[in-house]
Amino acid sequence: MLAACSGGGSTAATTTTSTTASHTTTSATSTTLSQEEEVKAAYLAYWQMIDRLSAAPDPNDPELAQRVAEPFLSFLRDDFATRAQQGRTVRFPHTVASSHNVRDIQVASGTATITDCFIDDRVAIDRSGSVIDDEIVTKVMHATMSGDPWLVTNVRTTSQTPGVVGCGA
Repeated sequence: MLAACSGGGSTAATTTTSTTASHTTTSATSTTLSQEEEVKAAYLAYWQMIDRLSAAPDPNDPELAQRVAEPFLSFLRDDFATRAQQGRTVRFPHTVASSHNVRDIQVASGTATITDCFIDDRVAIDRSGSVIDDEIVTKVMHATMSGDPWLVTNVRTTSQTPGVVGCGA
């Protein structure tokens, strides 16, 4: 605050400073996910990684070891090494989005099983840029996961149907 006084033939200015103490308290909120939600989040993160690596195969990508357990990890590394050597990649068209509809999750004794209905519209491309496979298919996938953190131990396709069918919510 600035105060000025005048009078008596002389001019004097007085400066007064006022301070206010302030204390702020912040409390963190935590969100606790159920085991099923943790499994689903880890499973979908696995597929995001698979899509990224399918577009640019790298068998040494560090995220592989963060999402996948042995011996499935070695299988995927071999597969991505082969894709990289052969120049095979995957592109994602803008027509129908690939989607995963996790239908069921069962968790018991540190192991989880997942049933997933997957609309797969990825387009496989060879080194020359030619399309190898552009068929849109609906796949029923079964996956197993283990651990803390949850790692994928196996993924397999149990059925495959041409087109987009049967993945409604």
